[in-house]
Amino acid sequence: MDGRVRLPQNDNNIMGTITNGLMGPSDSTANGGWWVFPASDIFFINVDQNVQRFTQSLSGNWTPTTWLEVRGVAGLDFAALNDINFQAIGTGPDFLTYRSEGLRRSDKTNTWQYTFDLGATAQFRLTDRISSRTSVGVQYFRNYRERVGTLGQKLPPGGGSNSGAADQFIDEAFTETRTLGTFVEQQFGYDDRLFVTAAIRGDDNSAFGEQFDYTVYPKLGASYLLVDGGAGMIDNVRLRGAWGASGVAPNTNDAVLFYNGIILAEDGTDMTGVAIANAGNTELKPERSQEFEAGFEVGMFAGRLGLDFTYYHRTTKDALVSRELAPSLGLTDTRWENIAKTRNYGIEAGLHATPIRSPGLSWDVSLTGSTNSNEIVELGEGVEPIVFNGDIQAHKEGYPLGAYWEEPFEYEDLNNDGLISTDELTVGDTAVFLGYSRPRYEAALFNAIHIGSWLRISGLFDYRGGHKLYNNTERFRCRNLRCQALNDPTTPLDDQARAVAAGVATTKTVSGYIEDASFLKLREVALTFFLPSSFSRAVGASGATLTLSGRNLWTSTDFTGLDPEVQSNQAGNFGSLDFFTQPSVRYWMVRLQFTF
Repeated sequence: MDGRVRLPQNDNNIMGTITNGLMGPSDSTANGGWWVFPASDIFFINVDQNVQRFTQSLSGNWTPTTWLEVRGVAGLDFAALNDINFQAIGTGPDFLTYRSEGLRRSDKTNTWQYTFDLGATAQFRLTDRISSRTSVGVQYFRNYRERVGTLGQKLPPGGGSNSGAADQFIDEAFTETRTLGTFVEQQFGYDDRLFVTAAIRGDDNSAFGEQFDYTVYPKLGASYLLVDGGAGMIDNVRLRGAWGASGVAPNTNDAVLFYNGIILAEDGTDMTGVAIANAGNTELKPERSQEFEAGFEVGMFAGRLGLDFTYYHRTTKDALVSRELAPSLGLTDTRWENIAKTRNYGIEAGLHATPIRSPGLSWDVSLTGSTNSNEIVELGEGVEPIVFNGDIQAHKEGYPLGAYWEEPFEYEDLNNDGLISTDELTVGDTAVFLGYSRPRYEAALFNAIHIGSWLRISGLFDYRGGHKLYNNTERFRCRNLRCQALNDPTTPLDDQARAVAAGVATTKTVSGYIEDASFLKLREVALTFFLPSSFSRAVGASGATLTLSGRNLWTSTDFTGLDPEVQSNQAGNFGSLDFFTQPSVRYWMVRLQFTF
């Protein structure tokens, strides 16, 4: 795959198109209606991203006997990424010295992901009614990433590379993670209806701290085919349940203490020094989760209707949390620690149906959905609530991860003039729980209609809800008197009140901008034409299809920002906010596919 794309100036960026558009003054004659830089200047900055990716694998199977199979798979996924930021002399925004001196930044990143999987399965019947299936295997994963960045400033006239720049800088970084895993799984079957499975897996990861070496994850499961090949309305019914453990490894260098080089000046002479870049944690280990799930699957009406349902309950210990450190330690601001115990539970369900099935017309529909409730059971002994994202989000015991917290406010138009002033507003003195920062409910509706043997029409609706998103974009606009609520007296009172509370009140609160982010999207529509066989035979193919598709075509939401699905690149550790962030774009695609 070879991809080339020009990217926008995004998020918290004074040279962003969205930033300068939404922050423009009300007087459209000033700077053409733009804030600091007009789009005609911004578009002279080339932010390009070029990606080349090659994925390859080799697999083999060996069956030495009728009851034993040995398999092996080795693969490599290679990606080369080149990020370029270029502003030529005399062009673009007059920011710092970029217009007069020029700038070119080129970052080249290569990533190799190696995988190796070797396993064997032995299956045979112990008796006429009892079957056995035993699997063993070993897996190895290696992720290696290297990045070299170059920066050139004070380019020569007409220069397009940083090789001729008067000021040149270079930096590089390397990261590597290795995982070695082994597993054993045993399954017994009874009358080909009841199946019981037990398994154990062990992993070792290079990102574990020095004081943690190897972790083991067990698993137990059972399923029972209650009805099989029913002659009436119900075709089959399967009951199932499972319990197991799993883990999430830390990031590559979270456990490692390392430094960055810095320049120190002594007696007018530059000297090389170091500063701590990552505090490290020698005791860091993976998150460990235990999950129980139970459910059923039902098939009805000769395969025309299917239903599946699952309830799950997951408890995670030693959850990885970015925790603030005291400045007196002389380390970094934060470091990753295993300090939390969390709980997740909910349901997953799906309904799959074929209301129409005929040679000339068929209709398939699928409705899937899930719920999730999560709670921090424990943060750890002596650990205070962890606040972040401007102190409006926090990890607190008894509440969801990354929940929103902020002081509420009340208002009343006492003089009935249709305007909310500071003396008509009351801000609370205690932050209250405002809601989840991640969706609690998700659902998807998929439809596919086949017309004869020549056309397939499909579409996907996507819903997410039960959560909030901090509309920091609108809050910032109101703080700088750019929003409609502080300039238009016909603005609804609730919009005026939140703008006054966040921007001009003596005691400020942004709770009015922590908004319901539920949405319904028409995620995709596609038309697939199955081309005549004469067309495919002309190129030596056995079949050909032409697909026209569009994505992100329509959104319904109460969120007042540009898109309720955006997440600023500053949003880490469950952070959730929109700050002049580029929404998901609508795009159309044409694909011609041949089968040989």
